[in-house]
Amino acid sequence: MDPREAISRLQGRKFLLLLLALLLLMVLDPLLACLHLGRKLFDLLFCVVLLATVFAVSQHKRPFLAALLLALPALSVTWIVYGFSPSSSAGAAIIVVRHLLSMLFLAFTAGVILYDVLQGENIDGDKICGAICVYLLIGLAWGILYSLCDRLYDDAFSMSPALVAEAVEDESSGEPPVSVYVYYSFVTLTTLGYGDVSPLPAPVRTFAWLEAVVGQLYIAVLVARLVGLHIAQSRRP
Repeated sequence: MDPREAISRLQGRKFLLLLLALLLLMVLDPLLACLHLGRKLFDLLFCVVLLATVFAVSQHKRPFLAALLLALPALSVTWIVYGFSPSSSAGAAIIVVRHLLSMLFLAFTAGVILYDVLQGENIDGDKICGAICVYLLIGLAWGILYSLCDRLYDDAFSMSPALVAEAVEDESSGEPPVSVYVYYSFVTLTTLGYGDVSPLPAPVRTFAWLEAVVGQLYIAVLVARLVGLHIAQSRRP
């Protein structure tokens, strides 16, 4: 098969590939935490998501270049941080930069993908996958935000003993793994509110209710748009 043809076929399933990468990250990371790979497993899967996201926006030149410029430093800092002790000032600063770069990349690419999904009057399976990807990217970005908040605030969250027991010790950070914050993010995004994690400082509480509002508005706007596209598509001769 011609490489160009293969790439063209993959681009026709770009959002499906990204969806698979996101599910791989969110499902495998907590399930394999028992292997004590800790943050390294999350970072490896997160790099796969970064690459899949860049590929998902590769059909548009300017968004692709912007995503690439954001992804490269995010990928670099993800692994540079292992050269520093997390308890040192340099290590703590690099971790903060990593979180900020990751959130910026996820927010930007989520916006690009959402714009792509909502454009045009045709709706297909890959566009539906793209809409799901945006929802997952929102939850992932907010999860990283909560992880950053836990570093910037003392006692940013009140957690159940079972979640506190999941603290990863391989980085000597003593903080819960990112999967805990991603779990809390999606519980908030979907307004489930189990209560086993609760934000304490006022800014973190604000981030939590903002995420809940964004989650509900996204579903309402997305469903309305997809229904409108479906009606327009069905009325065409």
